[in-house]
Amino acid sequence: DLDALTALRFLHGLATAIFAPSALATVAELYRERRGAALGTYTACTQSGSLLGPFLGGYLIHAAGFSAAFITSGIFGCIGMLLFYSLHLDVAVPQRKEQGVTVVLAEMWKGFAAVAKNAKVLITSVTDAAKMIANGALMAFLPLYGVSAGLNPGEVGLLFTVQAGTSFFSKPIMGRVSDRVGRQPLIILGLCICAGTFVCIPYVTLFPVLLLLSAGFGFGEAVVSSSSSALVADSSEFKRLGAGMGMQGTIMDIGHASGPLLAGLLIANLSYTTAFAIIAGIQLIAAGVFWVTMKRLEALPS
Repeated sequence: DLDALTALRFLHGLATAIFAPSALATVAELYRERRGAALGTYTACTQSGSLLGPFLGGYLIHAAGFSAAFITSGIFGCIGMLLFYSLHLDVAVPQRKEQGVTVVLAEMWKGFAAVAKNAKVLITSVTDAAKMIANGALMAFLPLYGVSAGLNPGEVGLLFTVQAGTSFFSKPIMGRVSDRVGRQPLIILGLCICAGTFVCIPYVTLFPVLLLLSAGFGFGEAVVSSSSSALVADSSEFKRLGAGMGMQGTIMDIGHASGPLLAGLLIANLSYTTAFAIIAGIQLIAAGVFWVTMKRLEALPS
């Protein structure tokens, strides 16, 4: 039944949308002094689940059918919920004297309005979205380019494995680095690395070089991600922390979804080299705008 499946998928997406910013805000609140390292480790663990899920799901579907795969997925979700409650985390929660749906909705709107006026949160989120444009474009068109360059499907898959693996191992490390040297320099550095590796890809056909470029992009992505989430948390009020993380996630998803569309239009009308150069340019422009905007905001009287 398509209608039932659509409703279930909507509920699943809604649950994910509720969980993601809440979990990020919880981690950010628990580790105020080591937010970069904590958020880097958290996002790396999330990424590991995303990498393992398709492999395990595909195996279960092949071996036992769709029902077994979805039941197993539900069991993992229940295990995660039980583990979370067993931790007995002591996380401060903003207190409200009034209760009721109307009060909650009004508070949600106030949170959205406050975050929308937070220039540091917005510029950091938009900068992160620029990185996600390149990420989305790479996910959509690297396989097509790889095949056209003479790579077999296994080699193309290895490119993504190397990219994801590099990002996975780099996020906790670069999160710790951001705690020591600051978020802003690393965000700019990461965007420059992403742009530099991204623009080179359509000029290369050798598999080992493409592996290096994929690893470089994964590293740059990790540098940006581990620092940007921590900077959003640093720039948000305590009671708006969840709203700030949610805003970043929304803007980031818009960038990720825009990447394949933008790359497709550019490649269809221009070429791979021009399309990749334009998207790399977007990342460099984002880095420049981010640096200038943050300097101006810091110069304003508090």
